[in-house]
Amino acid sequence: MAITVSGRQFEVSEKVRAYVEAQLLPLHDDPMLKAASVNAVLQQEKSRFSVNVVFNCKYHVVTAKVEDFDLFKAIDDAVQKIQSQLKTLREKIVAHQALP
Repeated sequence: MAITVSGRQFEVSEKVRAYVEAQLLPLHDDPMLKAASVNAVLQQEKSRFSVNVVFNCKYHVVTAKVEDFDLFKAIDDAVQKIQSQLKTLREKIVAHQALP
């Protein structure tokens, strides 16, 4: 699975890139979701940061967008939103499976 981290209006440092990858890496380990790729776009507008995360599964696309003054807090909030949406998606997949 590919994790892509890009920045708009600023250069993403290795520290920030490693932090984003460390936060997103555990999300794709679930074999039920069949994750294909994760794209994280970090954007800076004056003193505000915007984080847009797109999580591509086999048949689903999950997105989260967060704006905050602290970059790391925005990353954490976006990952939290993705986690809650993936939890709902997992429950939906399990609930719709046929009984043996």
